[in-house]
Amino acid sequence: MIKAKQQGKELRMIVSFTHLPGTPLVVNTKYRNEIKNPKDLRGRPVGVTAPGSATDLLMRYMMSKEGVRPEEMKIIGVGTNTIVPAIENDQVVNARVKANRWMATTPVEKWADVLPPELVGDRATWIESFKASRETFTADSLPTKEAVMTVLRTFEAVGQIPNATRMDPDGLIDTRFVRKALERK
Repeated sequence: MIKAKQQGKELRMIVSFTHLPGTPLVVNTKYRNEIKNPKDLRGRPVGVTAPGSATDLLMRYMMSKEGVRPEEMKIIGVGTNTIVPAIENDQVVNARVKANRWMATTPVEKWADVLPPELVGDRATWIESFKASRETFTADSLPTKEAVMTVLRTFEAVGQIPNATRMDPDGLIDTRFVRKALERK
C-alpha cells in the first residue's frame, strides 16, 4: 500500500489485524540447536511471503538491527494465499472485525479449540506462544496513524523507501469501513 502510494496509486489501509508488529520468525525444529537468534540466519535461506512484502520488510529490519545485511542472507519468496475474491465480495472487513472482537474477548485456549489440530500442533506450545503474542492483536480493527508511522519509519530504516516518514499517514488509511462494521455489532 505504501509503495503503491509512492507510485501514485490511491490505495488505503482499511482494516488492521494487529496494532503491534507480530510476525513470528519460525525455524524448522531440526535447526533448533543451530539457530538460536536472528544472527544465526547469516548465510542461510530465509523465507518471506514475497520479495518486497511486509514480511520481507520486517525480516530485513530485524536483521539490520542484528547487524546482518540483506546480502548476507538468501531471501526467498515462499508465497501466500490470495484474498482478492473475498475483497471483491465485500467479505474481508466484516469478517476481520468480527474475528478481532472474538479474539479480544475469548481465552486463547478457545482459539486452539476451533482450529484444526494439524494447524495447532503441540497444543501447550501453541497456547503459550499465542498468550505471549496476544497483545499484538487489535480489538477494534482500526488502522491508526501511529501504526502507519511505525511502518514508514521501518521502510526508511531499511532503505526500501527513502524519506518515507515524509508521507502523510492520514492519506494511507481509511477507517470508514471498519467503523461501519463496528456499528453492526
